Amino acid sequence: MRLPRLSSFTVIGGILIIIGVYGLIQGPNFQYDLGVHADHYEGLYYLLIGVLMIVNGFFWLPASPEEKKEQQKANNRPPL
Repeated sequence: MRLPRLSSFTVIGGILIIIGVYGLIQGPNFQYDLGVHADHYEGLYYLLIGVLMIVNGFFWLPASPEEKKEQQKANNRPPL
């Protein structure tokens, strides 16, 4: 497995983990929606989805052969 890339997906996953931890500390009253009953596991849902998003950062496809050739050409250029 590779290290996760710092993309918007992993950043949002980190934010969701923070919201989930806050939700677990505050309990079912951390989110208030009119007309909707509080769910006792809502903080846990945020936490799990955040973890799933970050775990997804470990599984990304390698560069295509064309992209590898372009990267090699860029790396082999003499400095300006």
